[in-house]
Amino acid sequence: MTIPLLEVQDIRTYFYHQSGVSKAVDGISFSLQKGKTLGIVGESGSGKSVSMLSLLGLLPSSSARILSGQAWFQGVDLLQLPKEKLRQIRGKKIGMIFQDPMTSLNPYLQISTQLMEAITEHHLGMSRTEAHAKALWALEQVGIPEAAARIHEYPHQFSGGMRQRVMIAMALMTDPDLLIADEPTTALDVTIQAQILAILRRLQEKNGLSIILITHDLGVVAGMSDDVLVMYAGRPIEQGTVEEIFYQPHHPYTTGLLRSIPSAIGEKKSLYAIPGLPPDPAKLPPGCPFAPRCEHAMPICTQKAPPRRELSPSHFSLCHLEVNHGKG
Repeated sequence: MTIPLLEVQDIRTYFYHQSGVSKAVDGISFSLQKGKTLGIVGESGSGKSVSMLSLLGLLPSSSARILSGQAWFQGVDLLQLPKEKLRQIRGKKIGMIFQDPMTSLNPYLQISTQLMEAITEHHLGMSRTEAHAKALWALEQVGIPEAAARIHEYPHQFSGGMRQRVMIAMALMTDPDLLIADEPTTALDVTIQAQILAILRRLQEKNGLSIILITHDLGVVAGMSDDVLVMYAGRPIEQGTVEEIFYQPHHPYTTGLLRSIPSAIGEKKSLYAIPGLPPDPAKLPPGCPFAPRCEHAMPICTQKAPPRRELSPSHFSLCHLEVNHGKG
């Protein structure tokens, strides 16, 4: 049996504040093989980003607490590492593309300086000339035109799509084994989205890169992922291969997300929208957190936490429903 590159077990991350406790991540588990892509999907506030920030030790220590869990990466539990040891892995072995490249890039520094910082920060033994050459190579890998000239420009001189390419290039500077892409195509038009995703696919095929793709867009997941984890109110409510999630969904929330995908063919009709709003993570209802919005809800759904139903060796759902009701 192949050992996963990353194996996450039962991580629970809560935020403590004056008004109560927010269960931002409440028991997430998954594994990721080398060279594969895991898509993590769900509405805003479902815990997608917080779960990844938990792995990398990037949450505010003043309010966030990781109550339980393990995250085994290349034989090391990331959650047990001292800050300095984790810092050596973060950015070197694990790269991350954040949601907004304009706020992630320093507006006062040239692109070359910011790219080369990854090399110097992790003491990879390169001279400044070699680091500059690596930065130029990285920009060329992500399709920046006239990279030799543009490497000395500032972030505001790049378009949104080009800034996102720079963020990918920055993540590639240390040749990571895992890339976490947090909403990498948000706010980009569909043409630029397709280009960014094509870059990620090409880099994965060329370098054997493993990718965790965080998004609310199931259309993006369909074209990129091998496996899909659906999150709701901090919980993993369904997981399976991309084929199982798209063609044999079980949880009503998953089917609702699938019904909300615009169709590229056929007659025009109004987009489906899941009724209601996600619950406040500090005031989760008893039973299933999706029950107040679920058209299949039964009395037991508001009283008892749903069981884990194994639909296949690779497919599970947290739901009281016993049959697959399809896409609706």
